[in-house]
Amino acid sequence: MIERIATWIGESPFGRELAVQVQAADSESVSLLFPHDDRHGAGGALRSSASGKVGMHGGAIASLVTMGSQAVVRSVAGDFDAPSSIVSLDVAYVRSTRSSLTATTRAVRHVRELVFLETEIAGEDGAITARASSVVRLGPAAGETGGRGIVAPIGEGNPHLLDAFRSALRTIPFIASRELGIAAAGPGRVDMTLGAPEANRDRTGAIHEGAALTLLDVAGATSPWTVATPSARAAGATVSLSAHFVAPLPSDGLLARATVRAADARMCWSDVALLGRTGETLHAFGTVAYRYGD
Repeated sequence: MIERIATWIGESPFGRELAVQVQAADSESVSLLFPHDDRHGAGGALRSSASGKVGMHGGAIASLVTMGSQAVVRSVAGDFDAPSSIVSLDVAYVRSTRSSLTATTRAVRHVRELVFLETEIAGEDGAITARASSVVRLGPAAGETGGRGIVAPIGEGNPHLLDAFRSALRTIPFIASRELGIAAAGPGRVDMTLGAPEANRDRTGAIHEGAALTLLDVAGATSPWTVATPSARAAGATVSLSAHFVAPLPSDGLLARATVRAADARMCWSDVALLGRTGETLHAFGTVAYRYGD
C-alpha cells in the first residue's frame, strides 16, 4: 500500500515538487511526511528564525490535505486510477512551523459516493500545526459550471499596490515557483493568476488541487492589505481556509478574484473565486480568514 500511494503521488509533478513521502498507510488512513524545504516557505514574519529556517507556506500545508484525502479515498475504492474530486475542504492553522511536517488523514465515514475525512498535521516536536476536514466524491467530477458575472473584474487598479504586491511575491520561493501573479488590485479587491508550469500539475495534466489551494490562500491573504490601516504592521498569517471545488480544474491556469467581506484592526475575512483564465468559468470558491501580525 505504501509503495502504491508513493507511486501515485510521484506521478504528479506537483507531488514531486513537494517531495512528499509516505510513512504509513492502510485501507482507511495514510500518514505523509513533508520534509522542510526553504523553497516551500512563507514570507514576512515567518521568513527567518534562530534556526535559520523559514516557516512553511499555508498553501503547501493545505496541499497535504488534498494528497492525504485523495490517497485514502483511492485506498477505500481499491483503485488508484478511479476518478475522484474534492467537494469541500476546511483547514484551521493552529500555529506556524519551521520544521518538517507529518500529515495523518483518516476516513471518518463513507456514504454512497462521498467519503468524509479528517487530517491532523504536526511538526517534528509533535505539536499540532493544522487540522482539516474534507469531503471527496468518488466518480466523475462535477460538470463545468458557468461563472459569468459572479465577480466582476476590477481593471488594473492602484499601480502602487500592484508594484508592492508583485515585489513581495517574488521574494517567496514557493509562490514564485507556482507562477503566481497580480493582475489587478484596488480597495478591498485583488485579482491574481496561477500559471501552468509542469510543477503545478496533477498526473492528468490539470492544475493540481494543492496548487489551486495555494492560489486561494495567497489571494485571500493579499486582499486584506488593500484595506489595512497605515498603522498595521506588514505581517500576518492565514487563520483558516475553506474551499469548495465545483468543476474540474483546467490545464491552462487559474484566475483568483478575492473580495474583502469584513475587516477590523486584527482580522480580515475574504471571499475568493477561482475562475478559468478568461474569468468566465467558476472552478472553485472559498473563504480565507487572515490575522494581521503583532
